Amino acid sequence: ITTHNGNLSRSDVVSILLKELNTPTKLVATTGDTTRELHQIRSNKKIKNGQDFYMVGGMGYSSSVSLGISLRTTKDVICLDGDGSFLMHLGSLVSIGKVGGQNFKHILFNNFSHESVGGQTTNIEKLDIKKLIFSAGYKNFFKINKKNQINLNLNKFLKSKGPSFLEIKIKPGSINNLKRPRNLIEIKKKFMKNF
Repeated sequence: ITTHNGNLSRSDVVSILLKELNTPTKLVATTGDTTRELHQIRSNKKIKNGQDFYMVGGMGYSSSVSLGISLRTTKDVICLDGDGSFLMHLGSLVSIGKVGGQNFKHILFNNFSHESVGGQTTNIEKLDIKKLIFSAGYKNFFKINKKNQINLNLNKFLKSKGPSFLEIKIKPGSINNLKRPRNLIEIKKKFMKNF
């Protein structure tokens, strides 16, 4: 399974993404390690750009929730998805392609595994994600496989008019001693401000 992965870590990409965001951007992170890393990186590095919503315990729903939020705001909304979550709710792609606006951005962290729940393979390696995304109605597709592609392709993605999709091949693994977000009600209230 590791032969399919890139050499990037999710935490490296999240750190770069947070620094590149416009201040009002809304981030919706899938449950598990993605949510926990986003929360921990933002907290440790005291990064203020953007506002986060964590899909704690809601695997597969990040794309649908992101779509709903994007339809109620003019701010950019970025869905941070994992391949396991992405595959669970493929039907949401069709809705995103049909009604998603220019402010909808979808990032797939693809490590070919259900990392947060045991590391089982997702069997996504034979799926042509680019064809799937375009057939569902997304306007743009970008891909990052290596570190030297991050800055150029991430900036193109962030500046694109959506719905746009970015697949990032990452290696399995998370930050050591990963903490869980607390005070979820307060996090939600903060996210809802300045909608």
